[in-house]
Amino acid sequence: MIIRFPIFRLFSRWITYGATTASEGSFNEGQKNFEKDLKKLMAKMKMARPVFAFQVHGDKVIDLKKRPAMQPKCDGFMTQARGLPLMVKVADCQGVLMFDPKTKTIAAIHSGWRGSIQNIIGKAVGQMKKVYGVNPKNLRVGISQSLGPCCSEFTHPKNGRQVDFWKMSTDQLQKAGVPRRQVEILGQCTKCHPRKYFSFRAGSDDRMAVFIALK
Repeated sequence: MIIRFPIFRLFSRWITYGATTASEGSFNEGQKNFEKDLKKLMAKMKMARPVFAFQVHGDKVIDLKKRPAMQPKCDGFMTQARGLPLMVKVADCQGVLMFDPKTKTIAAIHSGWRGSIQNIIGKAVGQMKKVYGVNPKNLRVGISQSLGPCCSEFTHPKNGRQVDFWKMSTDQLQKAGVPRRQVEILGQCTKCHPRKYFSFRAGSDDRMAVFIALK
């Protein structure tokens, strides 16, 4: 099953997007069926091979004008290039997709707790504004399945409190200038639904794909 973000539905003539569940296979490169599952996803969504990173749980977001020659080390991409799908791999972390219908700019961000503490989401919005002239007020944002407030069992190093992962991300987006009404959280906890989703906290080494592409 591929989950769609309703907030992007109005713009489906311009973009291809979604988040996979466990039934679509594993998108962990360490798994033997990775290439097979990736090709199935490409065929199903009628898209080219996506760009994906060696994710390092940091705050680096790369601007892509064309397909990179080597796999980058980063946790996000942004582009205005058509036919260049962007993909992040998640289990309990968030896959955050952004689209600006005015400038036709997209981004895909991998936000785990380390990236979240470094404000990777807010920094990505700032980069889109700087590089492509994106007005944050025009952005539509979809946040994938991830650890929910029920299972976000990590503590913020500055305030010492248990983190509401979903609220932390929406707060960062609002601080960056994105209206709350234009942010959609799928709102399903991966650890609580281990049959539907892969969850590292529930003992899985598999990963799901969260992707977006300009047609």
